[in-house]
Amino acid sequence: MDSALSSDALSVLYIIICILATGFFSAAETAVTSVSALRGKIQSGDKDNPSMQLLLQHPSRVFTTILLFSNFFRITAALLVVDLVYQRFAILNLPLSVFLIGFVILILCDLVPKAIARAHLPKVAHYAMIIVYVLYKILQPLIAMLSNFANWIIRTLGSDQSLQPTITEAELEFLLEVGERSGVLEDVKKDMISGVFEFDETKVREIMTPRTDIIAVEKGVTLEETVRLIMQSGHSRLPVYDEQIDKVMGILFAKDVLKLLADPKR
Repeated sequence: MDSALSSDALSVLYIIICILATGFFSAAETAVTSVSALRGKIQSGDKDNPSMQLLLQHPSRVFTTILLFSNFFRITAALLVVDLVYQRFAILNLPLSVFLIGFVILILCDLVPKAIARAHLPKVAHYAMIIVYVLYKILQPLIAMLSNFANWIIRTLGSDQSLQPTITEAELEFLLEVGERSGVLEDVKKDMISGVFEFDETKVREIMTPRTDIIAVEKGVTLEETVRLIMQSGHSRLPVYDEQIDKVMGILFAKDVLKLLADPKR
């Protein structure tokens, strides 16, 4: 009898450990894939840490490490609960085991840890990445093999996607900020790429000039009138038209007018 109780107590202890471990990796998954957490860590100067470099340079390997340990402890907890319930409640073993496993995994291994991670993103991401980094270094060959094998299966099935967290528009824009801050990406290139995201949100009327507001130079006007129009518009280029504004002949550059004004032979 004492032996059975001791065995049950040990099983319960193992189940608790597996549940806590599964909850930790669920929280880690939420934290390290969060834009807010990454922004907080990088702005605090944590970007030079090896664990942060691993996340920025090899996100798929970080994701594989988290999934590997999360599923290991999740499956182990399920097997231990099934075994314990089967021994003590043989009549209700199947339905009771399914209910207990479903309840425990949903509440204690997913909802609660992820809610805690979202409430404390930078702190959870910091400590989670330290542990994930150590585990990755210990099992680096295995994790690399699993990641490559999974990617091979994905490519074999005809997909060009790799095993890694889905990146959103907000995450990509944040990575652009990181690249600009670290000097990897020039300001102009960053602005050009960012403009792509805003393109579908821009209406034509926001960038167009109404026909009645167009400032243009009519063919044959005097140089003084041309200078006045350039100064009035504030633009470096003005369209040149023939009789009607719709009949545009070309573009007049203000710098060419300045050269002409400076020419003593004009």
